[in-house]
Amino acid sequence: MRLKNTFLYHLSEIKKPIFIFYGILFAFYLLDIVLSIVYYKVNMQITGIDFATAIFLFIVGCTSVHEGFPMMLQHSVSRKTMFKSRIAVAFTVPLIMAVINALFIYGVSSLLNVLLSASNSSASVFSVFQSIYFQAQDNSMVVILWSVLLMFCINLFVYIFGTLLSLVFYRVNNFVKVLIAAGIPALLIFVLPIVDTFFMDGQLVSYILRFISTIFGLSTQEIWKGCVSLFAGSVLAGLVSWLAMRRIPIKSKS
Repeated sequence: MRLKNTFLYHLSEIKKPIFIFYGILFAFYLLDIVLSIVYYKVNMQITGIDFATAIFLFIVGCTSVHEGFPMMLQHSVSRKTMFKSRIAVAFTVPLIMAVINALFIYGVSSLLNVLLSASNSSASVFSVFQSIYFQAQDNSMVVILWSVLLMFCINLFVYIFGTLLSLVFYRVNNFVKVLIAAGIPALLIFVLPIVDTFFMDGQLVSYILRFISTIFGLSTQEIWKGCVSLFAGSVLAGLVSWLAMRRIPIKSKS
């Protein structure tokens, strides 16, 4: 019973942001569709909903641990219960949003093609991540199911990884927060290219890209490898998150 109430509480925290996110997103796409029809755009392309969702869930994960953590401990909700409810949310919300995105992508694509069938115009609504593995216009049932699974795995990973960062940020002081937030981008943007250029003869970045391509099945167009790698990364991030939550200190307001 306590797990259910905690799950519903965590779910209620992000319910309103999800409605706002989709409201803004659908309004933007509706405006794009109307303008394309009004100005007789011949080939209409709508994409990016899955990428925007991944960014949204990452931000939600990064803000998931806050002042409500000690409040729940004071109400006799154990860390284990809180962690289980977070994992339940991590599976529920990404799956629902993956299904919503798939319904939007293929529903709107079919609707637009029907509306534009009398003219010389055409419309394609596709997933950014799907187009990496499949042709963007391929709307077969197999591709749809694989796309939902891929979007779910991506959403799951970014949400849990964001939650892990939230736990890390909750534990450390402001100086370390700035160091992490500024240091990781600086490492990737400045240090990595310098090391690769002057010390590795350009092989380091090439090796990293080949490694990413292999584990995600990009070069061989094997989407199952991407799903497995993302799910494994989610499990690993979840385990580290549990270790961090077990040792997280209780901060009192001062």
